[in-house]
Amino acid sequence: MKRIAVIGAGVIGLTTAIRLLEHGYIVTIFARDILHNTTSRAASALWIPIKAGPEKLIFKWARQSREVYNTMPPESGVSLVDVVDFVRDNEPTPMWAQIHNDYHELPAAELPPTYTKAYAARVHNIDTSVFMDFLIKKVLALGGQIIQHEFSALTEVDDSFPIIINCSGVWSNQLVPDEASFPIRGQFVITDKVPLKRVTLASVDDNSFILIVARDHDCYIAGNTIENVWDTKPDPETSQLMLQRAQALEPLLKNSVIRNAGTGLRPGRKTVRLERGELADGRMVIHNYGHGGSGFTTAWGCAEDVIDLVMRTL
Repeated sequence: MKRIAVIGAGVIGLTTAIRLLEHGYIVTIFARDILHNTTSRAASALWIPIKAGPEKLIFKWARQSREVYNTMPPESGVSLVDVVDFVRDNEPTPMWAQIHNDYHELPAAELPPTYTKAYAARVHNIDTSVFMDFLIKKVLALGGQIIQHEFSALTEVDDSFPIIINCSGVWSNQLVPDEASFPIRGQFVITDKVPLKRVTLASVDDNSFILIVARDHDCYIAGNTIENVWDTKPDPETSQLMLQRAQALEPLLKNSVIRNAGTGLRPGRKTVRLERGELADGRMVIHNYGHGGSGFTTAWGCAEDVIDLVMRTL
């Protein structure tokens, strides 16, 4: 059976590795970052596709992934939550609503100022502080290995691996390299737990939004997507602005204070790169990166396409 090297231990790399292991392949994951310091752990993951394309494939992968999340046990950190997505005048229907039949619009009386519509539904929420550990345990239980190691080029992967799956996310910009790949910097803040009964999502402008997620142990607030910025140091002014915007939407946050702040670099690309290639020595490479803000939403569907490419080629 073929040995396969998976580069990257974010949600894309781990889900891809799990599917490969389930098909009987011998898999070793090489992780650039310590497993508790990946971009995927910085995310507050909802089954909502954003900042990714092409739309037709995103819709397909999102549907496939939703079916997998429907089967997840409680200990995975996956649950169904009520989401309300506020949009402004002249904004299109949210991408997620186009593939989620079970939604409804809120009446005008329930809309905050400046917003003209709101879409409400139940979608999957993935608590990354739980889910990433769940995936790692699954990889190890299936016989996979995880090694912390950074490559500067795919040719550095030992030639005992005839197949390489490149799930290096934003770092593909440097690893391949790929000029079409770029970082999308996002910042978040953490406050004490608040008894909110729904997840709130609202647009602000092209680079900003409001996301409020009440979790079991805290409240997660996110709010920006800044392209081509590698700096990962949280900006205090941005943190305060994000909290103020969230407080304007959710009165229960009125007295909340920031307990922590952080950033993450989403792997930006106009279109997800999921395709087969070869190294100069003839070894197969399958690229699976560039998911923008839709990594958790599309991960399982993309993993199925990777399996198809591997099996068709072999």
